[in-house]
Amino acid sequence: MEPEKTDQNPTNHPNQDQLIKEAEAAAAQASETTEKIEEQQAEQASSTAPEQPVVPPQPATSTQQPLVVPDSIVAPPKKKHPVRNAILIILGLLVLGCIGVAIWFFAYYNNPNKATADALQYLATTDNVAVSAHAKAQDNNNSLQSLDFNLITNRQLPATLSFDAAVQQNGRDVTLSAGLGLDRDGVIYAYANGLSDVLGVTTEVRQQANALGEDARTILNFIDDVESETWRIDIPEIIAEFNLDKEYGTAYTCLIDKIKQNNNTTAFTNAYIQYPFLNVKAAGDDALFRNSYDLSFDSAKLTGFLNTVANDPTTTQLRHCLDNLPGVTVVDQISESEVESMVGELPTINVKIDWLSHQLTTLSLGNDTYALTANFTYPKQVNFNPPAEYRPATELLDEFTDVVNIYLNGYPVVTTTTTTTTTTTTTTTERK
Repeated sequence: MEPEKTDQNPTNHPNQDQLIKEAEAAAAQASETTEKIEEQQAEQASSTAPEQPVVPPQPATSTQQPLVVPDSIVAPPKKKHPVRNAILIILGLLVLGCIGVAIWFFAYYNNPNKATADALQYLATTDNVAVSAHAKAQDNNNSLQSLDFNLITNRQLPATLSFDAAVQQNGRDVTLSAGLGLDRDGVIYAYANGLSDVLGVTTEVRQQANALGEDARTILNFIDDVESETWRIDIPEIIAEFNLDKEYGTAYTCLIDKIKQNNNTTAFTNAYIQYPFLNVKAAGDDALFRNSYDLSFDSAKLTGFLNTVANDPTTTQLRHCLDNLPGVTVVDQISESEVESMVGELPTINVKIDWLSHQLTTLSLGNDTYALTANFTYPKQVNFNPPAEYRPATELLDEFTDVVNIYLNGYPVVTTTTTTTTTTTTTTTERK
């Protein structure tokens, strides 16, 4: 008996169509269920998440694909540079500081009144001052054609002074040189050169004077001694030698002692702050660093200044040194009219002041007769060493007394001209 044959062709299965329909229905139901779940999750997410900005729709393209940026070209995060930022801040502060300093320097520090007041204060309070000055005649009708002098002084001594004067004498230009040094004890050492030239004592005059006798030779010897020696001038010693009033010696010694003890450097400054007697005006145009000023005086304020200084305790001590001098009246007040008479005719004074240190460097003034320029410096120290060789001034004064007696009692007269020489002898009376 043959086995029953099974139909192997699936298309011939009687339930195949039904199974396909059931599978499609199940797939559709699963897809619908999945969409509902996704919608519910989306609704829950939108209710809890913060509202996002609306992005306008981009135009669609059929070939648009999401942009994928490789990790190798993504910009790294910016690095912080604290050192560079600190440097920039410091530079900014420096620029602002420089601007502030410039405004302060030009608007306040170099203000004409400020600069002048500082210069006067420094001049009054500094320990050492050196002045080199030149004065010149404005025409040739003056016998004194020029004068150069140099002063170096310490506020509490010593001090030195020297000068050279160019003089016209009988149509000749001659020079007189002299100088002195003042030590801390008040002793003066002095010299003079060129006195015979100034007095017209030529070789011709000497020859004629020798023929006139002893009096003429005494005068010439006195002139020669003045020129050839350094003379020590001790004021108390001279007063004692010639039996003068001792009060003069006492007053001089008192003044020297007070000067050496003077440590008060504020009297002048305080008085000027109270009475700024200078009218200051910028002179010319010295570009950026202007330092030239014209000065004039306010008589009323100058009067107040002088009276204030005169009654300062330090000045009062100096003034009291002169209280007992016979025939000397010391005043402690001055009137404005007296001050006006002193400064009213003064020409305008020009000063130059260092723009940085505010130290007075130059002072100049002039009129139709003379012009003066003085330069100021401030040395660290002032030294004066008395000469090893000198003669006491008492010896010179003995000779001077003889010369005065000759003049008082009649003396030989010698006159000279460029063509002839005339000698006239005047009869002298006997000196007692």
